Amino acid sequence: SLTAIVCTHHHADHVADVARLAAKHGAPVWAHAETAARVRFKVDRLLAEGEQLATAVAAFRVLHTPGHAPGHLCLFDEAAQLLVAGDMIAAEGSILIDPDDGHMGRYLESLGRLIGLNPRGVVPAHGPLIVDGAARLAEQRAHRHARQERVEAAARGTGVHDIVREVYGADTPEAMLPFAERSVL
Repeated sequence: SLTAIVCTHHHADHVADVARLAAKHGAPVWAHAETAARVRFKVDRLLAEGEQLATAVAAFRVLHTPGHAPGHLCLFDEAAQLLVAGDMIAAEGSILIDPDDGHMGRYLESLGRLIGLNPRGVVPAHGPLIVDGAARLAEQRAHRHARQERVEAAARGTGVHDIVREVYGADTPEAMLPFAERSVL
């Protein structure tokens, strides 16, 4: 049976149908306070770092992992070494850290915390189960650091558009370049 709907964060691709599903199933909605402040539906319970959420099949620890969004949450089942990661990582590509409400420094700190948990499996919001969890999280962090170094090198005497072309152009589809500009910002 459905215990609750846990919102990992407030972005539309994660919460657009929450109110309808909560009403349909009579389920409460749980989220971080930062997320609750940014959504237009009722959040029934505010979740905070370290809380334990028990279900019939697992016990999850709530992790506040800001960076992608201020109220971003992950859930970690220590017994199974399974991380429900929301938008901390995707099965393919990388997650946008938009300057409107994201912060790359906090995102990298949050990735570091997740790597320290040494998860075997990671359930991302976008894509299938990642079976080499800790390694993929570390790979994502290294990828971000490498991109940051390239952005800093490209930034010397140039603008955002030129930086994106130099840093992302070779391995990023043309349609994704506007998102790359947001990441560079």
